[in-house]
Amino acid sequence: MAGLRSSITLALCLISMAAHGATDRPSWVTSEIYNYNHRFAATDSVELAAKMSTMAQSPFQFYRGTDHIFFKDMATLPGSAYTTVQTGYAWLGGDTHIGKALAVAHALADQDYDSAVVPYSIDKQVADAVTSKSGLKSEIVSFAFSYVQQVQFDWQAFVSAYNAGMLLY
Repeated sequence: MAGLRSSITLALCLISMAAHGATDRPSWVTSEIYNYNHRFAATDSVELAAKMSTMAQSPFQFYRGTDHIFFKDMATLPGSAYTTVQTGYAWLGGDTHIGKALAVAHALADQDYDSAVVPYSIDKQVADAVTSKSGLKSEIVSFAFSYVQQVQFDWQAFVSAYNAGMLLY
């Protein structure tokens, strides 16, 4: 069942990201980059030039510099058993800020409460949520790999526009 759900989720992700069309997506991406960054062009042109140069270096740098595109893509995805208003804007970032914050909060909570007074831990629930038992792990993996392909495609479109001297801010 989890495998079927993962396959369906992957297919829906790919369909959703293709919403702009394969031929229209590159122009949409460059347009989004321009629209997002143009408001800073008059005051921060040197920084924007550095940002564009950095984004052209790798898909990862491009991804880090275009979170607004990720959020627009996520807004077009169909819902799943794991998405809610609270989880709808979780960014799949290389730095895993959410994981770090949860780990720090958990460590602080362990120090703040005596386990004899509060004999409860969310360790099992967290572990269950990210194992294949729940299906969430396979859905995350499927989605992440499909979105990586989209980021690489978007990065190639950006690099082509950047190298052609297109105004991106």
